[in-house]
Amino acid sequence: MFASMKKFGLIAALTGLTCAAAQAFSLLGPWANWQTTDLGYQMDTVVTNVPRDAGGPMNLKEGYRWNIPVMTYAFDKSFMDYYGERGVEEVERAMATINDTFANMYKDNYLDTIPTSVARYNYRAASLGLMDVYSEVLAHMTEKLGIGPAERYCWTLRNATPPTDDSIGIYYTIRRNFDPETLEPTPYVNGVLYSYRISYYGDAGQYAEALEITPDPTAIGYNSVAGRWNNAHEMISLEGLYYTGLSRDDVGGLRWLYSADNYAFEGTTVTGSGGNAGILTPNYTTPIIVTNLDLAQFLIAVERTTNTAAQVLALYPGLNITSTNWDYETIKTTNYVYAPTSPWMPYGQVPVLVPQVENHFRLLYTYGYDNVITNFGGNVTKDKIQYIIISSGAQMSPWLPYGTGTDGTAVTNYINVTTNRVTGGIMILGGLAANANTNDTGTNVANNAGGYEFLATNFVRRVYVTNLIASATTNTATGGNGTNDNGGTTIGIGIGDDTGGDTGTGTNAATVSFNQYMVTSYDLYEYLVYPILWSDEGNGGGDDTNAVVATSVLYRPGLAGNFRLMRVNFDNLIGSTFTPTNMYFSNVVYMKLKDNVTDPVTDPYGQLDVTTIRRRLTWPDIVFSATDQGADGIHVLENNQWVSYATFNSAVQNVTPNTASGPGVISAVGGIEFNTTGNDFWLNDTQGPLSLFEQNNGRTHLWASFDGSTNAPHLYSGSSSWKTIQWVEQQITNTFNSVPLK
Repeated sequence: MFASMKKFGLIAALTGLTCAAAQAFSLLGPWANWQTTDLGYQMDTVVTNVPRDAGGPMNLKEGYRWNIPVMTYAFDKSFMDYYGERGVEEVERAMATINDTFANMYKDNYLDTIPTSVARYNYRAASLGLMDVYSEVLAHMTEKLGIGPAERYCWTLRNATPPTDDSIGIYYTIRRNFDPETLEPTPYVNGVLYSYRISYYGDAGQYAEALEITPDPTAIGYNSVAGRWNNAHEMISLEGLYYTGLSRDDVGGLRWLYSADNYAFEGTTVTGSGGNAGILTPNYTTPIIVTNLDLAQFLIAVERTTNTAAQVLALYPGLNITSTNWDYETIKTTNYVYAPTSPWMPYGQVPVLVPQVENHFRLLYTYGYDNVITNFGGNVTKDKIQYIIISSGAQMSPWLPYGTGTDGTAVTNYINVTTNRVTGGIMILGGLAANANTNDTGTNVANNAGGYEFLATNFVRRVYVTNLIASATTNTATGGNGTNDNGGTTIGIGIGDDTGGDTGTGTNAATVSFNQYMVTSYDLYEYLVYPILWSDEGNGGGDDTNAVVATSVLYRPGLAGNFRLMRVNFDNLIGSTFTPTNMYFSNVVYMKLKDNVTDPVTDPYGQLDVTTIRRRLTWPDIVFSATDQGADGIHVLENNQWVSYATFNSAVQNVTPNTASGPGVISAVGGIEFNTTGNDFWLNDTQGPLSLFEQNNGRTHLWASFDGSTNAPHLYSGSSSWKTIQWVEQQITNTFNSVPLK
């Protein structure tokens, strides 16, 4: 069988037909109950010196993926101190490779532009035991996005009966590799054909595994980025190995898993330290009635206003003020006072009003808010500003006709001015729970209103509002002057006025009053609505919980080109604190129908709609750090955390829930800690005590950055003054310069 497969591989390689078109990817998820150590899974838990197992191979419709549009990452101080700006640049380059892939991989014929072989060797770096930071980060990012080692799972054991003295061994193998175009299982990866042989591990040979081999001896295999560490198990050296980018099958796996045509029931569960996420979903249980408020008055109250935040909240209870910006202006204030009278003035002369102009600062506030919606608007409404002047008495306003009101009757003058203003209505989304502030990063906003689905509209009436915006009243008299408490002279301005201390005496008192009103109007409506509520952030569903929030488990497509990796920063140079923030994303989902809100079995799809995801980010999803990991340390990687939605999807897939391992979501991805131990050496006594000399040193790995150019590899040491490439070479050859290295 091996000979025939080898012959087939050689023929295929020579024709350049089958292998050139053959490709495959594997999906990564939590270990299924049958993926045990005796079948070659989770081997790092029982056997030393084998690659880390991050998860098991999933069937095609059982994949796990990240379903929040943004995954965040950050660098703490330990990483920046040891790996410096160059280390940050290499990580950023890996993240940019992922972002560019998501931005372009759904373009026509894009896969045809991606090379099948991206693995290269820098032989100088290989001879020195150096490993590439960019390639390492790129490989682990494919894992964190749900792509598994393609070569390892071309063939994998499903069941095995080891041989005994009385019986032969029987081994059942399956393929967990899928062609991204046909979605059929295939034994090819990046155009290379793989066969397998059964191998045993452990002291007693108790662990069996289907170990891949390449029938074609000329094939350059084991070159997927996602299979980096598992390929090391196939005697592929990581020292000196670097990637030029993602391979075709790496991209093919991401392209299918995150496709907008790949639907599954999923929640928005985000566990770990990164923070939870909630989603807006309609509540079709009971409609409610809401009414609108005047948009123009609201804008006057919150934009370039003298109102304090407390005054705004008093006017609009339930408003979520998210920001306050201030400005100031200089205003002129004009006060009219009566000029002092003179003893030589004619009898009965009315005192003269003279203006006093003052300059003052005035603070203006503009408020931001996150729970106000506008249901209509325009700028055609006419508002009326009415000035009313009321005068009475023998001597009244100097502007009245001579002899008017001499009998003491009041005379009223009206001056009307009309003006355009913005018109419309607003609705404040008050919290249906105790706390409605969706901008509060420390609050679960479950059951708070985030919007309305409108069912019916009813016009109530036109509302007119008259507001007094300015007024003044003056009593005047033709009398003598009084003396104020400070010894100055004050105009006597009528009975009952003691602003000057002693009241002047006079006769024929007159009254002039001034009032300014604004008459505004808006249309009042009633709306019959279903409230759109935020789901519970602390419980996004999943098969492992008894209290499933079914309204947040929706039929979703993959993120497609809407996913990106985004860097966030810690608060200071120490890198130990992070300010929580809220992130909002649009999300296309199938909403539940109005007559069924909880049962994905009888109502699996609902209605296609766009909703909003709110995520409370309390810590970066991925933190790059550097720690001393002891002898032979390389790095510490946190495994993905998984949340299964197999039960929700089982009815749609027509499978028994307890036999499916997915699909599900990646709820947390964890951090990456690189080693800071440096260039350490090891000895063993396999040849007795005489072998324990420095000349027989073995050396562990060093982290570096390199490519295919003639540039020397860049070493990471936590210091810029030592560990040049020449230094490492001298450690190997024991040839040291008598002068310091530069």
